[in-house]
Amino acid sequence: MGLQSRSSSDAVLIVEGQDDRHVVGHLWHRQTGEEPPFDILDAGNDRKALSMFGLALRDPRRRAVGILVDADDNAPGRWEAVRRRLSDEDITAPIESNRDGIIIEANEDVPRVGVWLMPDNSSAGELEDFVVKMARSLTRYGRVLKPISTAFIQMPGSSARARY
Repeated sequence: MGLQSRSSSDAVLIVEGQDDRHVVGHLWHRQTGEEPPFDILDAGNDRKALSMFGLALRDPRRRAVGILVDADDNAPGRWEAVRRRLSDEDITAPIESNRDGIIIEANEDVPRVGVWLMPDNSSAGELEDFVVKMARSLTRYGRVLKPISTAFIQMPGSSARARY
């Protein structure tokens, strides 16, 4: 299925997979109470996400294009792969990523571009690490995640146990 047939919006966020798409969509909805004003496209894996990112950057219908990928075990290497993809599209990006991610403003030739490396734009890891850290932080402050996380972690057959 081509990129154009997967998205009707002029703004897209490309993620590695279905789980990432669901997490981003749910976090957006939880924060704003609304559906995201952009399409979230899952590419299937990191290589395909970078490829789809290049295609989206060339699509003249796009006003904004973002990519959210896991740093995995090499955040600087992942940033370099994204930076090369941007360079292939004649978009200049900083040598290093920064803590807040990267936003490159649009001009007459390219859309606005956003890049986020999970879990925090600088560390090795993945989106799931970000979610775990966020859940632990919220749980520390007595929010409702404790009973929810306890219920899922202590399910029959699970070797994990809640740590509080």
